[in-house]
Amino acid sequence: MTQTSGAPTATATPVSPRRRALFTTGLLMLLGIMPGMGIPGGLMLGVADRFVIAFTGSTALRAIGETAWPLSLIVTVLLPLPLLPVLSWVARWRTGGVGLRLFGVLAALFAWGLVLSLIGLTIAMRRL
Repeated sequence: MTQTSGAPTATATPVSPRRRALFTTGLLMLLGIMPGMGIPGGLMLGVADRFVIAFTGSTALRAIGETAWPLSLIVTVLLPLPLLPVLSWVARWRTGGVGLRLFGVLAALFAWGLVLSLIGLTIAMRRL
C-alpha cells in the first residue's frame, strides 16, 4: 500500500506512568468491593484490633458487632488511595532494587490500611 501525500499519519502516544497508576488505583477501588467483599479491610481491622487490645485490654471488633462488615468495606475501598503518591515516591529511589521498592509500597499501603482501621474502630467505639 502506498500512503497519500496529504493524509495525516497516526502515531500512538505512550501512556504516562502516572496516568497508568491512577487508572490502576481507580480499578482497584472499584474491584475491591465486588470480588474482595471487604476481605482486605477485614484483615486490616483484625490487625488494628490487636493494637486496640494491646492498649485498652478489650476488643473493639466484638464491641461493634455487625458494624464491622460495612467498616471493612469502607477500608477496602479506601485502601488503594495512596498508591499513586507512593509509587511516584518509590520511583525516585536511586538505590535499591525492585524488591526493596515493592517492600516500600506494600509497607506504606499496610500502614495506610492500619491507620484507616484504627480511625474507623475509634469512631465506631465512640458511637456505642
